[in-house]
Amino acid sequence: MTKFLHIGDIHAGKTLHNKSRNDDAEYAISQVIDFVKKEPVDFILMAGDIFDQYNPDAEATKIIFDFMVRELNALKIPVVMITGNHDGQAFFEGYKTLAKYANMHLFVRPSPDDFVITIKDTNIICVPYASPKFIAKLWEDSATSEYAHKVESFINALISKAPKNTFNILLSHMMVKSAKITKSEREASVGEYYTINLNNINALKTLNYVALGHVHRYQKIQTTTDAYYTGSCFQIDFNEEGQEKYFNFVILEKQSTNKVEKIKLDIKNQLKTLKVDAKSLNIKDIEDVKGYVRVIIDDTIENTRLLESKLTSEHIASKILEIRRNVFEKPEIEADLNKIRDNLVDFYEEYYKAKYREDLPEDLKKAFLELQYKVEHTEE
Repeated sequence: MTKFLHIGDIHAGKTLHNKSRNDDAEYAISQVIDFVKKEPVDFILMAGDIFDQYNPDAEATKIIFDFMVRELNALKIPVVMITGNHDGQAFFEGYKTLAKYANMHLFVRPSPDDFVITIKDTNIICVPYASPKFIAKLWEDSATSEYAHKVESFINALISKAPKNTFNILLSHMMVKSAKITKSEREASVGEYYTINLNNINALKTLNYVALGHVHRYQKIQTTTDAYYTGSCFQIDFNEEGQEKYFNFVILEKQSTNKVEKIKLDIKNQLKTLKVDAKSLNIKDIEDVKGYVRVIIDDTIENTRLLESKLTSEHIASKILEIRRNVFEKPEIEADLNKIRDNLVDFYEEYYKAKYREDLPEDLKKAFLELQYKVEHTEE
């Protein structure tokens, strides 16, 4: 029997509208540590995007390589970590040798040679994020240019090449077919070009579990073995508003069905969107949010300015990460070109009212008419 945790994208060092989210990342990690203190495991799998930036800030680095490593090393729990598309490979290389002394095993780059680690009676096949540049270099003479096909072939070859043990696991950071994204992932890395079909990896059926990272929503992927994204560890941005967060506690036993339990993480800072106008704004609604707020103002341009001034001067200003203005959205009005030519100022009045929710000011109307007169009477 083997017991382990599967953790998804931590994104230490994340900022949202200049607000550091390091306290959210550390809070999530502290819950993982509290869990293994009560329920010992054989190892922990971390599926990439450990950091949010290639060169993380000192605080984020301390959260991962000080707080987490110190705590887990004291518990004698090995950590197997791969890099994701947000992680700087050069940065991780600097920690690779030192990390081994703390029982942390880093797999920084995809490799056809160094990709398996054995813990207890379990082999873990590690495939960090494979960039298009890496894949192109690996198959320089290949007739096909399809990224997904090459990654599928690469992973299939690694699994087939790897020695077999009582239990065999794939740990990888990639976008797979049928996965539901949250739109908080980097858009360029979740498109169809990057989408891997696990069912094209024939050797996958020889595995007991697939631990995935990259997609921020918790979900099970339907394929030939148990495959999961555990998602991000906290609400990364407002695209993840309302999402609950989890990690997996997994027990593998011989000749027995896998036991996969999703463990809910408490979220330190919830993200919430509030739509307001001058009549509905209630400061207490913002005060009551356990976390951060995005405010969408849906009112006249004059009221919007007043509300913005009020929100940025109130004591709740630190809770508001973003203010959006619906009044600046493109208005939906029907345009009849013949009528516009006959009476341009009427159309402009209609447009202004649709956009700013108020009548066209007289001084602006006068200026518009003067400009129209000059255009119509200017000699060619």
